[in-house]
Amino acid sequence: MDTPGLNQNLIKDTLNRMKSYYVKADGVIWLVDAQNLVSRESNKLIDEINEMDELGTEEKNKIIVINKMDVIRNIDPNNVYKVKKRAYELYKNNFKDIVFISAKEGLEGIIKNDNKLIKSSNIDTLFKSIDENFSKVAKEKQISSKYKNLYIMKTNIVREINSYKRCLYKDISTYNEVEFELEEKTKNLRTYVVTYLDDLENRQYSSKEDLDNLNKSIVELEKICSLKLEKIYDFLYIKCNINKEYNIKKLNTEIYFSKSKYIIFDYNKLYKSNNKNTNEIENILNKLISKNSNNQSYDESLIRNIVSKNLNNLSKEIIIILDEKIEIIKKSINEIKEKSFENTYLEYSNVKLHIDFLNNIESIFIKMR
Repeated sequence: MDTPGLNQNLIKDTLNRMKSYYVKADGVIWLVDAQNLVSRESNKLIDEINEMDELGTEEKNKIIVINKMDVIRNIDPNNVYKVKKRAYELYKNNFKDIVFISAKEGLEGIIKNDNKLIKSSNIDTLFKSIDENFSKVAKEKQISSKYKNLYIMKTNIVREINSYKRCLYKDISTYNEVEFELEEKTKNLRTYVVTYLDDLENRQYSSKEDLDNLNKSIVELEKICSLKLEKIYDFLYIKCNINKEYNIKKLNTEIYFSKSKYIIFDYNKLYKSNNKNTNEIENILNKLISKNSNNQSYDESLIRNIVSKNLNNLSKEIIIILDEKIEIIKKSINEIKEKSFENTYLEYSNVKLHIDFLNNIESIFIKMR
């Protein structure tokens, strides 16, 4: 970018725009008329250098080109030495190089292919200085810039790997927690049901009211299990679905015990199995709860045996039904867990190898300088 000198009378916007080029430039070639070095203009040149440095150019590649040396030579060859001496006094601490040229002779020599004029112009020295102070430095800067960009890329990649690994480890932990919690929660539910049924079996059933309450207890257990299974399933369904875009139809977690063929409080069936009519069975049941009765008849014992046997069979069936439902839930949760993890990362079976690859890549980048 060819700009006017800093001491030119320019409108403010133009001056500010011109100064911005000095700030952005990777290098500066400062062109000076040799005649000004031996005149009062030299002080203005010093002021201009100071102003240029104030813009932040001290560390930039700057070369000064003293032009019109042909004019100095033609006036008096002895003045050439004076100009060069003055130039070094003024500028040796401010510029990477000081080059003395005659642009006029250089242009004529190139146009006329006159090597003598080209040599006299010293234009080749300027080309060499530009190559040394700009081209080579520019290449070094480009290389340095590329290294800097690579370092930034490396830093960003390592940061991304670490961020990715944090998410991965978190989801691996969730993956394993789901398995543990699924086992723990279903085990607790099963223990609860077994205890509940043991309690029912240990009770005395001596009246129709007792048998009705037994029936209600089984229905209540059915509701409790359905609610608990739903709660377990919904909680783990959300937790194991780490990839929220993966959708799978939810299970029906309701469970049914009251439809069992071993429901012992079906009175018609109970009476029929005892080959008694309804009135006779009612009489027997009434005797069971009679405080004055010291002896039990054969029929009373038979009914109690039927109740006990059916309740025992019902308990076994309830546990089987519960276990089957739990297995269905486990299969569903594990399927969601596997698919969700795979959709987010990869198959869980390959996760250890995957982490090894990540660690190797991270290690390679960290070792880079």
